[in-house]
Amino acid sequence: MGATDDGRKEIVRCRSTAVSASEGLSIPPLSRSRWLAYSCTESGREEIYVAHFPSGAGRWQVSQTGGTFPAWRGDSKEIYFIGMDGSFHAASVNTTRAEFDLDQVRPLFQISYTAPLGTPYDVTPDGQRFVFATYPESVSTPLVLVTNWTASLTK
Repeated sequence: MGATDDGRKEIVRCRSTAVSASEGLSIPPLSRSRWLAYSCTESGREEIYVAHFPSGAGRWQVSQTGGTFPAWRGDSKEIYFIGMDGSFHAASVNTTRAEFDLDQVRPLFQISYTAPLGTPYDVTPDGQRFVFATYPESVSTPLVLVTNWTASLTK
């Protein structure tokens, strides 16, 4: 962590040249939160990690088989993320201690392909409902077949 010219602190999310475009971070909704969940490809694949906030000290890996788009439950007792296998996961955590305590990571359900832009889901504060941004299943993408396209090159 460094400082800007005006003295403000900067937080470095991942100190790797292998940072993906989908790298994300999530700060718990509590105003006095001490934890930051983020995804990073430093290990060679995208994984979910937690670090102290705002210092950035410490680092605890949450996902074991890849993960992206972390989000906290409203009471900071769970972190949700999308696994690389297409399943939606919940990680039970204890954030009341001085050190981060990961309890259990479990898959909740399989999801279909989500929209590729922005965070593809949101969770209600109680963690009981999820909203996903997906492509409509009933709308098919049109197939365009161009024939004799080389004739247009000579004109």
